[in-house]
Amino acid sequence: MNLRLYFCAISIILVVMVPMEVQAAEPKAGHEQRASPDMHQKVGDLDIFYGLLPAQVTKQHDPSHEESRMHGGVSGKVNDYHLVVAIFDKDGKRVNDVEVKASIAELGLSGALKPLTVMQTGETASFGNYFSFRRPGVYRIEVEVGRPTAHEKILRALFDYRFQ
Repeated sequence: MNLRLYFCAISIILVVMVPMEVQAAEPKAGHEQRASPDMHQKVGDLDIFYGLLPAQVTKQHDPSHEESRMHGGVSGKVNDYHLVVAIFDKDGKRVNDVEVKASIAELGLSGALKPLTVMQTGETASFGNYFSFRRPGVYRIEVEVGRPTAHEKILRALFDYRFQ
């Protein structure tokens, strides 16, 4: 699978996961941010989606292949996963001009934020990096989104994910 097909597949997965009624939902005023058990969260005027793919999919490529080198390359660990984040504005258009960071840690523990690299397919952008899961259990995925030149506040989405 070439890099373009890989990103198209990820983009299709993330676009298909966007139910229209979820995109239109507005957060209730005065509610604190909670972790979502879903793969989507509306934060401010952005819809943030994530997906996880086994990193071994990328490892199957020849070392000279572009996908084998993405995000600094894949380690040999069995429990490494490729986190992919897609961000949409209130009109349902992909947001490309942001900086995205994420952490994945067991519930109750803190994880270090890592920058997510832009993965461009045509005019469509997703963001990604590799993360390791130590053992089965519930993990907290934290995604931070900010604009590098704006003075607006950084938006943060929290997701709970059960790794088995």
